[in-house]
Amino acid sequence: MSNFQQLLQIAATFRRHYGHTAAKVVPRFQKLKATQKKFQIDDGVPIFLKKGMQDKLLYNATLLLTIFGVGWSLQTFVALVRK
Repeated sequence: MSNFQQLLQIAATFRRHYGHTAAKVVPRFQKLKATQKKFQIDDGVPIFLKKGMQDKLLYNATLLLTIFGVGWSLQTFVALVRK
């Protein structure tokens, strides 16, 4: 076969396998696309809180632990300075 005929055969194979727009979409991919759409909506909610209650809980727990840690560190520094 000539190179041109091989190229035509490869092109035909490509069209046959990948040229259909009505191909089956894996359900996991559809779920991923739905999640991406949810995160792309401009509703004023920061991206780190878009998942709902779970994200709010994690964010608030992190904030609380951070404030607690800073307070405890300051208390320790003050106690060390007084000694």
